[in-house]
Amino acid sequence: MPSEEQREKLFSGFPPVGAGVWEEKIREDLKGADPDKLFWHMLDGISVKPYYLREDIRSLPFINCSAGEYPFLRGNRSKNNDWEISQDIIIDSFHEANRKAIYLLEKGVIIPRFIPGKKIPAKINQLEELVTGIDLQSVPVMFSLPANDFSILELLYELAQKKSFDPEKIKGAVNLDPLGNLFRTGNYFENEEKDMLVVKNAISFGIKHLPSFRILAINPDLFHNAGATISQELGFTIATAVEYMSALTELGLTASDISACTSFHFATGSDFFPEIAKLRAARLMWAVITDTFSPGKAESCKMRIDCSGSSWSQTTRGKYNNLLRATTQAMSAVLGGADSLLVLPFDYASGNGDDFSERLARNIQLILREEAYFNKVVDPAGGSYYIENLTNLLSEKAWSLFLDIEKAGGILKAFSKGIIQDMIEKKAHEKFTRIENNSDKIVGVNCFPDPDEKQSRDPRTREKEAFPAGKIIAKPLRKLRATLNYEQQTINNDLPDKTPQGK
Repeated sequence: MPSEEQREKLFSGFPPVGAGVWEEKIREDLKGADPDKLFWHMLDGISVKPYYLREDIRSLPFINCSAGEYPFLRGNRSKNNDWEISQDIIIDSFHEANRKAIYLLEKGVIIPRFIPGKKIPAKINQLEELVTGIDLQSVPVMFSLPANDFSILELLYELAQKKSFDPEKIKGAVNLDPLGNLFRTGNYFENEEKDMLVVKNAISFGIKHLPSFRILAINPDLFHNAGATISQELGFTIATAVEYMSALTELGLTASDISACTSFHFATGSDFFPEIAKLRAARLMWAVITDTFSPGKAESCKMRIDCSGSSWSQTTRGKYNNLLRATTQAMSAVLGGADSLLVLPFDYASGNGDDFSERLARNIQLILREEAYFNKVVDPAGGSYYIENLTNLLSEKAWSLFLDIEKAGGILKAFSKGIIQDMIEKKAHEKFTRIENNSDKIVGVNCFPDPDEKQSRDPRTREKEAFPAGKIIAKPLRKLRATLNYEQQTINNDLPDKTPQGK
C-alpha cells in the first residue's frame, strides 16, 4: 500500500470532494427522491452505501498492511498473484484417469484433483498406474477421499521411496474432513474421538514423511451450497477451524503444524464484489485465530484457499448463461487472492459434463491468466474504498457470529442442536423467495428465459437431496441450487415461462 504522503502526491491535482458535495449531487440527480433507496441491503444484515470516500478507509484496521505480510488480508503472495489451475478427474479406471491427467497437464492444468468413482488406489501398483508420467516432485496432486483414511499418504511415501523422489518436494492434499462429513451426512465416520485421532495420526505421518502435503481440509462450500450468506460462511468456517485446532492441539499437535497442513475449500458465488471481500476477510480472520494459538509465528497465519465455482448458482434452464456466472466467479476468486481455482463446467448442474464444457471451463482461467494478466498484480482490489469497507463489514459480521457460536459451546454443539442448519435454511428460504417473486433476477430463468427451451425432469439435479439412510446424530445440510424451486415449478406449470411482469 502507498504511504499517506505518496497518496497526497498522487491526487494533488484533484480537489477534495466531501460527503456533503456527493449527497447534494445525488439529491439533485434523484429529483427529490430519498437517497437512502440507493443503499444495498445484503441478506447478511449489512447495508452497503451507494458510494465510499477516502475518509471511509482511514480508520479501517490493517489498511496499511502489505501483501505477503500478517494478517495476509491482501494475500499470501508479495510478488505476483499466481494461482494454480485445478480440474476434477473421476477415477473409474486408473489407466483412463491417468490418461486424462496427462492430457490436462498439457492443456494448462496445474493441480489434477482425483475424485474416487468406481475405484480408489489401495495398492502401490494402482497408485503408480494412476500417476504414471506425472513428476510428483513438480506437479501437486490432490485426492478428495470419501472416508477418514490416510492410507493414500502411506502409498505416496512408498512410491516416493521406490522412485527415489525427494519426499519434501511432493505437494498436494488428501483433504480429510470428518467435521465436513458430519455437516454433509449428519454423522461422523466413526465418532468424534476416533475421527480426530485419525486426522492427528495422518498429520503426524505427513509431518514426518511428506511435510509439503496438506492433510486437513475445511469445506465452507458445504455452507455456501446449502444457501448460507457470506457472513454465515465465514463465521461457521472459522468456528469449524477453531474446533479442529482445539481438538488436535489437545491430542499433542502444535498449532503451527496444524495450520501448515490445512486448506480451506471455498465456493465462489456470483455476488462479484462481496465474493472478493469474502476471501480477504477469511484470511484476516484466520490470521487472528492462528496468532492466538501460535503467537508470533506469522508464517503459520497464512490461509491456503482452494476455490471452486458455486453449484448453488448453477441453473439447468438457460445453462449457457452459467458460462457468464463461471467467469465472474473465477474473477472474484482470483482478485480475492485464491491459491487454486476449479471452474465448474456450464452443464455441471445438469450432470451432462463432457470434454467441450470442461475445456470452456478450463479456458476461462487460461484467459484470465494469459490474456487478462490477472496473475501479474498483487492484491488488485487493494485500496478500493468499496472493497476495503466491504471486507471490514463482512469480517466484523462474521466475527460476531463466530463469537455467538463459541458462547453456545462451539459449532459441534450448535450443529447437534440444529442451530446452524436453521440459520442457513432461513437465509436459503429468503433467497428462494426473492427469486420466485422476481426480486432477484437470474438470467435465463426468471429473467429473459428462452421460451423455446425444452425442460426435462432430471431427478439427479432437480430434486432436493434426500437425507441419508440410517441413524444420524444431527440434521445434515442439503446441497441446493438457488433456482431449484423455480425450475421445478416451471416444469409443473406453476409459473409462467416468460419473465414475470409488474413486480
